[in-house]
Amino acid sequence: MKRFLLILLIVFLVAAAGLGFFLATFDADRARPTVIKKMEEVLGRPVALKRIVLRWKGGIAVELHGLEIPPALHVGNVSLLLRPLPLLRGDVQILSVLLQAPTFRVIRHADGVIEIPGVTAELHQRLGTSSAAGTVPPRSSLLIRELLIREGTFIYADQSARPPLEITLEQVQLRASLDLRSQQLDLKDSSAKLGEGTLRLSGSVKNFGSNPEGQVDLKTENIRLLNVNLLREVFDRMTVIPGLTESLLARLPPEFAQKLTEKDTLFRPMDFHLTLENGAVLFQNFRVATDSFELVASGRAGLDGSLAFPAQIFIQQDLSKALIQSADELRLFTDDQWRIVLPVRVGGTVQKPSVSPDLQVVAEKLFSAKAQDLVGELLNKINE
Repeated sequence: MKRFLLILLIVFLVAAAGLGFFLATFDADRARPTVIKKMEEVLGRPVALKRIVLRWKGGIAVELHGLEIPPALHVGNVSLLLRPLPLLRGDVQILSVLLQAPTFRVIRHADGVIEIPGVTAELHQRLGTSSAAGTVPPRSSLLIRELLIREGTFIYADQSARPPLEITLEQVQLRASLDLRSQQLDLKDSSAKLGEGTLRLSGSVKNFGSNPEGQVDLKTENIRLLNVNLLREVFDRMTVIPGLTESLLARLPPEFAQKLTEKDTLFRPMDFHLTLENGAVLFQNFRVATDSFELVASGRAGLDGSLAFPAQIFIQQDLSKALIQSADELRLFTDDQWRIVLPVRVGGTVQKPSVSPDLQVVAEKLFSAKAQDLVGELLNKINE
């Protein structure tokens, strides 16, 4: 038995050494013209590839250097790690894919279809043709067990939004598994930079190419809304109290008036649980906070970036007291903690949101208070 195990070990070591020697001496770059030709046949557009390298990294690693599929994809280096034994029977099983410094461009068209320009349509046609012919590739060949992206850039252009929306994420670090057949993406500990802020994502999304569904956890840090002061926007639109903003700016102490004159809105770190369903993003007890206020809402937003849902703004206590001293009408909107609580509606887009007071609710409360004052005055006159 010992001799058998020894022989088996020697055979394994010889085979490993032979495979190592083969990988070290084999010039995979000679296959580059063929690889480029096959990719261009599948995608129906030009493909650039500078070099192909074959290595051993716990599996057969195929490295593609300088891969470009204009206009949607530009990649510094791609590394595919394949299971060696299934290759012997013609089954390509991908253990992992590493993309170093890629740039992706994704477009959502006016009809809601999501496209990677020059790639998505051709791949769908290819897979559809294969299915119709009864030659569907094995499921394993469409499953990437680990997809890694390092230092990536992701550009999302939404042509269905009005005005059109474009978001750029930089320094994208992604770890996920991807099933191209079911269009399911499972995210793990992924992050990206949005302007000066940071986004962290995890969760699972299926049907990501057409009608995404799933659960996503999103954490944000240092997110800044440029050129919009949301708190001032609310007071500017409270037209049922004429000249409210001007009155506040004239009477507030400088440290509080500054809250209404700041150019941008800087949000505190946030933690959201989002549900993607029926072409929308659903959320419960959604909380967005700054140093001046907290916005609380439950509702839904469109996948096209459109926003339209009711919410409440809770203004920080010290600021509320200062605002009331400058405009006594705001006393009507305080809670038991002496915070001003305003009913609002959130609209616009993710790129340019707007927050407006619910004027009907505000007007009803003001009218009710005014009516009570008039009744009190009338009773006083009667009693006199």
